[in-house]
Amino acid sequence: MDITHSVILVTSAGSPVSKSMSCHFAAQGAQLILADTNSEALNEAYLLCKVLNENVHTVLLEDHSKASIKQLFTYIDSHFLNGVDVLINNWVGNELPGLLENGSADMFSERLTEVSAALFNYGKQAAKNMREHSKQGVIVNLAANSSDTNSGTLENTRAMLTGFTVSWAKELTQFNIRVGGVTPSHHNSTHSGVHPSDSRLHYELIRSTEYIVQNDYFNGRMIEAEI
Repeated sequence: MDITHSVILVTSAGSPVSKSMSCHFAAQGAQLILADTNSEALNEAYLLCKVLNENVHTVLLEDHSKASIKQLFTYIDSHFLNGVDVLINNWVGNELPGLLENGSADMFSERLTEVSAALFNYGKQAAKNMREHSKQGVIVNLAANSSDTNSGTLENTRAMLTGFTVSWAKELTQFNIRVGGVTPSHHNSTHSGVHPSDSRLHYELIRSTEYIVQNDYFNGRMIEAEI
């Protein structure tokens, strides 16, 4: 896919990773739709991208609920006649707890619902939009812990992301919509001296995402970004 002529929707756009990724794609000439629930962070991302590219739009979401995500795509349909080409489906919220962590099964269930519902609803609405506009689109599922601490449980989130990526690719291949996934490698942790906000890690996440978008043969697989 040619990034220059693409409309790219970035979720959690105000997060450090998404902000860097948005600037990268803005510099390549893509039209950007930045979505987030944090108005201050979203505006910061907008201003950074606007310096590089005039074609930047923002949508402030109330939350990551199904209703809010539907409103986002209603906005997209009213402003972009040809819909979206790429969804960067980024989750930067709470990770799924591990077996040895404190907390109940109810906490796990609550977190699982929070993470999976957001990723699923963004993916579902994007796939619907791409199908309606007969797009040979791309969905990139991305999960990167951007907090100051690393609980080491990104593996659980990665496993869920992998499941989504593989199953969605099988569902959507008949519509020429590709799905890929990117996560930090399990070697990248605070224990090995790599902080989640490390610019080198951001670069590898961006490079891997760009590879998936550009490579028309990449589908139903994950990339682990490692430095």
